[in-house]
Amino acid sequence: MSEKLKIHWCDIGMGIGNAYGYSTHARNMKRHVAEIADICPDGYQSVQIQTADKFQKIEGKKNYLFTMYEAEEIPASFIKGINQADHIIVPCEHNKRIFRPHTDKPISVCHEGCNTDIYTFKERSFPKVVPFRFLWLGAPNPRKGWEEVVSAWWAMNAKDNPDIELYLKTTMGDIYEKKYNVIYDSRNLSLKELVELYHSAHCFVFPTRGEGWGLTLTEAMATGCPCIATQYSGTADFFDPYVGYPIKYDMRRFYHGQYDLHTHSTAPSVEDLAIRMAHVFNNYTEARVKARKAAERIRYRFTWRKSAERLIDILKADR
Repeated sequence: MSEKLKIHWCDIGMGIGNAYGYSTHARNMKRHVAEIADICPDGYQSVQIQTADKFQKIEGKKNYLFTMYEAEEIPASFIKGINQADHIIVPCEHNKRIFRPHTDKPISVCHEGCNTDIYTFKERSFPKVVPFRFLWLGAPNPRKGWEEVVSAWWAMNAKDNPDIELYLKTTMGDIYEKKYNVIYDSRNLSLKELVELYHSAHCFVFPTRGEGWGLTLTEAMATGCPCIATQYSGTADFFDPYVGYPIKYDMRRFYHGQYDLHTHSTAPSVEDLAIRMAHVFNNYTEARVKARKAAERIRYRFTWRKSAERLIDILKADR
């Protein structure tokens, strides 16, 4: 039996940047890596999952920075970080492309994963008693596309239709309110409640402007929920017309205030989003077929165990 690979796991600043994305990524990756490798202080290869501007080089180690960004240009503050690392790991091909012009360091792709034992598959059927629920879930950030979802909702003249409802689930609050057929929910949910919310939805809508990966989309896909989303940046590695309904978009320049950066990313089409939402509602048998294919794709290709195995392969090849 071969000896387990020894890895130094650096938890410095874990979760800084995107509280849900980075912390969830780091926590799940570490747990699954620990099942197949030896995480210990004397490991020579040091892994740090972090925004590149927060990277801290560990002296005496070979430093691997696992990072990401969601637009076409990266912040200036990221460039120093990626060049301090010995090897850069990113979750998608888009990230490899946008980081490459700024460094000659090796860049490897290691997809993120999904807890498919938690986000379990549930077969959907067209509702006969309860309204047809469109679900959007994300941080209260324009990049996540909530404004486009609301605009598409009004474009559909859906406000007074009792057969459909829109559920907007966000964070950083303690509000639950329903007006007309729109539910706004900013409460903290338990993991069980979150999975139940995914299971209650008949269609997940995610017109994001860009993602390092797109964790919530993988979760919705894993549960068997038909999905409408932007096929760009991180999501392009696992989402396409075979498993869902990509939204048309243009490329526009936006301001990312967190990094004082003007950069190009997508502007999803509200008109096209409204058309696709109506299409899913009126063609639910077709949507369910795509959703089953999506769940299979996540279950067999994009679990955290698969991600951990890929990371180990990268480290072994680089010894």
